[in-house]
Amino acid sequence: MNTLLHDLRHALRTLRKSPWFSAVAILTLALGIGANTAIFSMLNGIWLRALPYSQPKQLYSIHEFVPQMATYGPLPVNGGNFLAWRKESHAFSSMTMIDSADGSLLDMGRPQWLYGAAVTSGFFETLGVQPQIGRAFAQQDAAFGGKPEVILTHALWREQFHSDPNILGKVLNLGGRPLTVVGVMPANFTFPRILAHEPQYLMTFPWAQWNSRPGIGTHNYFVIARLK
Repeated sequence: MNTLLHDLRHALRTLRKSPWFSAVAILTLALGIGANTAIFSMLNGIWLRALPYSQPKQLYSIHEFVPQMATYGPLPVNGGNFLAWRKESHAFSSMTMIDSADGSLLDMGRPQWLYGAAVTSGFFETLGVQPQIGRAFAQQDAAFGGKPEVILTHALWREQFHSDPNILGKVLNLGGRPLTVVGVMPANFTFPRILAHEPQYLMTFPWAQWNSRPGIGTHNYFVIARLK
């Protein structure tokens, strides 16, 4: 104990003699510790901590490889190809296609810009999650001309709608699109980190806008599948 106190007094005397050096050393230590903490937090969230879904080791992110576009590497998925995979694949029990969505929430005072995700009906089955309130999108919602519905994140329901217990069945004007609220996700739900913005809502995939022929159209979509 005496040795520790002696070393501590010696260190304090040294710091008082060289205040600039001491300031630089302390700042360097602070930056180094902060950077390491940030890096570890990111790695822990991405690599070390298990994904917050049912049986996460069964989940796979699927990409396409087009020989004519080999220089671009793995590509997002073509919508028509996804439909063919879902119909013909025997390796996966379910799969879902995801696209980004956004728009202004209208008819509720000042318009508010929201970010969302358009998902096919297999989204909830694939990830093994369910809304806390209401229901998931039904299978027929994914068909062409399906009913446009929306599921809110818990944060959006709480902050924008003040946790309205009667939110189910209400029609929202989102960017000029009427969407019927059918559910609210749990507070601990985490969307897969594949989109540029964290979605505030989930909407039925607008199949009527896209060409369903395999290989036709662009490669714009993300696909997640659950292995059998």
